Amino acid sequence: MTVSKLKIGDFRRVVESLNWSRNDLSGATSEEFIAMDVKTRLERHIEAVSNLLPLVPVRFTEDKEDARKAIEYAHKTIARWQEKKELAAKLAAQKAAASVQKQPSIYLVN
Repeated sequence: MTVSKLKIGDFRRVVESLNWSRNDLSGATSEEFIAMDVKTRLERHIEAVSNLLPLVPVRFTEDKEDARKAIEYAHKTIARWQEKKELAAKLAAQKAAASVQKQPSIYLVN
């Protein structure tokens, strides 16, 4: 997409789309949050905002700062998701190992 002249309203909508996508995750349970592909979901919005950021005129400093914060918050959400996903995988592995150890041994006696 080639943008000859970026309108600030269009830029604000792209930033708001990133914020909405991130905030929408807050309604999910922990299990739902872990099951989602949060990284893919947010990275496309991060990329869109990042690509437009250099095109925003200097006089819109506050909008540029808001966009940078939105990107930062999205990256933190991705990091939190990755940590929760890794922890869930470790707990599942521990649970599986514990259930294997608890299974009784069967001995055949003649």
